[in-house]
Amino acid sequence: MKSIVLKIMTVGCIIWGSISGAVFGQETYLLKDLSVPQIIQDNPALTHPYLGHCALPGFGKINVGGTSFVNYGQIWHINNTLDKYMTSQHNGVGAWFSMDIIDFGFRVKDANYFTVFSNLKAGGSLNVNKDLTNFLLKGNANYEGKTMKFVGDDLLNFNLYAEFGVGYQREINENISFGINGKYIAGLYNLHTTQASVDFYTADNFEKLTVGVAAEAKMAGAVDLLPLFNYLLDTHTNKTMPSLSDMGISTDILKNISHGFGIDLGFRYKVCNWFEFDIAATDIGYIHWKGNAYQANIPQKEFDFTGVGHDDIFEPHPNGMYDTLSFDNFFSALYDSVRNLATLDTFPIESYNRWLNTRINLSTYFYATERDRFNLTFNGVFMGGKTFVPSGSISYSRQCGRWFEFVIGNTFKTSGWLNPGLGFNLRSDYFLFYCVVDYINNPVYYDKMRNVNVVLGINFLAGRRDKAKVKTPSFMF
Repeated sequence: MKSIVLKIMTVGCIIWGSISGAVFGQETYLLKDLSVPQIIQDNPALTHPYLGHCALPGFGKINVGGTSFVNYGQIWHINNTLDKYMTSQHNGVGAWFSMDIIDFGFRVKDANYFTVFSNLKAGGSLNVNKDLTNFLLKGNANYEGKTMKFVGDDLLNFNLYAEFGVGYQREINENISFGINGKYIAGLYNLHTTQASVDFYTADNFEKLTVGVAAEAKMAGAVDLLPLFNYLLDTHTNKTMPSLSDMGISTDILKNISHGFGIDLGFRYKVCNWFEFDIAATDIGYIHWKGNAYQANIPQKEFDFTGVGHDDIFEPHPNGMYDTLSFDNFFSALYDSVRNLATLDTFPIESYNRWLNTRINLSTYFYATERDRFNLTFNGVFMGGKTFVPSGSISYSRQCGRWFEFVIGNTFKTSGWLNPGLGFNLRSDYFLFYCVVDYINNPVYYDKMRNVNVVLGINFLAGRRDKAKVKTPSFMF
């Protein structure tokens, strides 16, 4: 099957752009400071004071967020302040969404807690190198005789899947607890680049520009979207869209679902009355993508571009007094100069494996009083089993009576050190509502926003444990 680079790039932009405000790899930082049942999914060793819980279907935990090295205002009003947000390797834009479908748990003999849960998760990221943002911002005037590397292998990544899991937590005593979650994963869609490079060489004396391109991408899904994308990109807008079956798209989703597994591991230890720490590794596993799997290859190619001339941009005015700018002529000339580069091969493959975005979390807690606690957290994520992206947070939480608690803090990310957040937990013995703005780099001006993450949920409870009988240091009453 033959296609062109423009198609693949457009497909990637359609997929990523359509979910960029809502999807990437799930993460929470301040949520662990609140006594809510869903902290078990961040670290299965963390304890809470409830005898049992049942989340409102679809609303047990909703997580929406995004992160970017550039904000909206910098895109529309480009200035030199953009430089300080660019790194040499990881200029990323991403978003994520997750939703609990089912989530309930119950306590057995006080020290054991069992959970059953299912989630729908989606996430996407687009990463470019500093050379590309430098080129867009400043051009190539300072790169005579040099090569600019625009993208790397982690150019594009998108996942959509559902997970179904069971969890077990055990409190050895008031000082030690551990837990594990086991998950079956139903893969719905994946698109990622395994190799990608765009090199831009400026010859001496600026006589010509040489562009080298190479890429390899893989995609798979429960629904074969490639015929649909080809139709959307190739057909004229005034044509009537045929049915999915006429385009050769199978709607038998269950037949083409991919399968995977994952586990979460956690451990908590109270060192003394005022110090405690926990460690967790979540989403250890992979998905075996097999439904409607394709691979797209662009062999290493180079072409020279000498620019467009006056006649390619302007056309004579009817009265002959001056020339008129013609965008159609310009883009046609530009396309003609690069279309020979754009050919690639897209062919079906049997299957491929893709690692989940595994997270490593380490938290330390300092108890100022029984109701006041400080938390220092280090987080890191392995993106596709390759790139490790570190982050962390510092927070303070306070228990205000039996019915209310709150947390305030700041999250440190590679895309920005200042990302304040706050949240609260409002509860009774039988009902709980929580909401956390986990972090947001600018809560006042939306055009300066680069990082935001929001978590909220509703739970029904089966009563709370008696503090006089059980003393568990990792939560407060």
